[in-house]
Amino acid sequence: MTTPKLTAETLLAEFPPAVRAIVERLRTLLHDTLPGCEERVLPGWRAIGFRTREAGHVCALFPYAAEVRLYFEHGSGLRDGEGVTYGDTPLTRYAIFRRASDLKVRPMREAVMQAYLATCERRAIRRGSSRPKRGLRS
Repeated sequence: MTTPKLTAETLLAEFPPAVRAIVERLRTLLHDTLPGCEERVLPGWRAIGFRTREAGHVCALFPYAAEVRLYFEHGSGLRDGEGVTYGDTPLTRYAIFRRASDLKVRPMREAVMQAYLATCERRAIRRGSSRPKRGLRS
């Protein structure tokens, strides 16, 4: 017997409406900024991952009881600013959203693009290519 595939809606069902609203706004922003990105539920992490063909895994949404964290896989180059604060880890960065109004669209879009390009560049280096592809909207 196979286990049914976990959907984002099933994962999010246990969270309060305010957290689900934040996740939905972020999902929309990610799909608008990374056209054609694939959304994958990561059951072991209780997260929703976003990947593109060119970059692979770019970022993930981690819902919690009172907030949502948007983790950038290769976000170490992101800097705080314009009302957005990122956690300080050696490779990744994350933004915390406690209210839907915490989401500032323009700076988040720029952060997503920076993380996408950094992930493409790291992937290209691993594969021996020198330049990342730049086919997405900014």
